[in-house]
Amino acid sequence: AKQDKARSIEEEIRVLQETLENMPGKPGLKGALVDSDGFPRADVDVHTVRQHRHRIACLQTDHQALMKEVEQGLLAHHQQVKQNGGPTPTGPSEQRPRPTATAIAAPTHASKRPFALIDEVSAESPAAAAGLQVGHRVISMGPIDADAIASRGMSALGALVQAHEGRALEVVVLPQGEAKPLTLSLTPAKWEGRGLLGCHLQPE
Repeated sequence: AKQDKARSIEEEIRVLQETLENMPGKPGLKGALVDSDGFPRADVDVHTVRQHRHRIACLQTDHQALMKEVEQGLLAHHQQVKQNGGPTPTGPSEQRPRPTATAIAAPTHASKRPFALIDEVSAESPAAAAGLQVGHRVISMGPIDADAIASRGMSALGALVQAHEGRALEVVVLPQGEAKPLTLSLTPAKWEGRGLLGCHLQPE
């Protein structure tokens, strides 16, 4: 579970960093927010940049603490193996891949639970071009799944979409009345309508 949480934190940090790099003015993590005269830059959304940077700092602190707990857990297990007379060389090497495998498998398991219902799709939009339809229940969009939404809210989805403008995202949906998920390729992009997708998601 801790490895899963660490991967989730890493992904949120990555998405926020990409968002900062792709925002107007491209402030990034360390770009100046004031001009040469000391006034807030007009080409940058200073408030949002500061929020994202603060969030990244908090996440990095959480990640460091979590990884320390994981390391302590591995050391404790190693010590227990030694005390029980188990084979010292193979103990840690057998244990290390297991949490990783669990973390990789977790999204697949979580993907069975939809987190939103598409209740509107605009014609000629990126969503329509991808094949998304009203009634589709969204299981995952890129790395975002029901567990990510439960811990970070729908804002995580917005940050992901902004960071992937012009780049394809794998979207897994459950069509209405069907039991088998459908995988689509959605590329967020500017179009004649509002936003980068052209669809509305109703949280479940």
